[in-house]
Amino acid sequence: METSVALQNLASYSKMLIIPTTLLIVIPPLIYFVYWLIMRQKGWMKNRIRKMKPKEGVEKIRSRYLISLQELSKKCENEEISVRDGYLELSRIFRSFVYEMTGKQVTNMSLVEIRSLRMQVVEQMIEECYVPEFAIRTTSDVLQSIDKAGKVIQQWR
Repeated sequence: METSVALQNLASYSKMLIIPTTLLIVIPPLIYFVYWLIMRQKGWMKNRIRKMKPKEGVEKIRSRYLISLQELSKKCENEEISVRDGYLELSRIFRSFVYEMTGKQVTNMSLVEIRSLRMQVVEQMIEECYVPEFAIRTTSDVLQSIDKAGKVIQQWR
């Protein structure tokens, strides 16, 4: 079939498009992969809890939070605050303690985010507070939970 337009051979200009396009598609992932391998080898990509030295001594921090738990326990025993408010305060105290000891901002994390840290003791303690914090009514024993949190704080390493 004859046309009024002279068609060029596809291979005549495709090299100018194929080579740069291939380079743009292949080189960035290759660079990222090499970067990822180097970072992984150096251990920079691991999701670990960083060990930081608290500004105060560990024992001083521990005693400060144990005192806070004792004060909370007295408020709950004297029914100065509700069970729900007791759990809210317990969660705040425990999260603040974990933040001071690890540097991880667990004070703003959901339970799912805390699980991703792979800190089983923290996860269990926060999970214990979760239902009573958000429930309208609860049968949970806040004093027992405060005691558990105190034991975790005492045994923290």
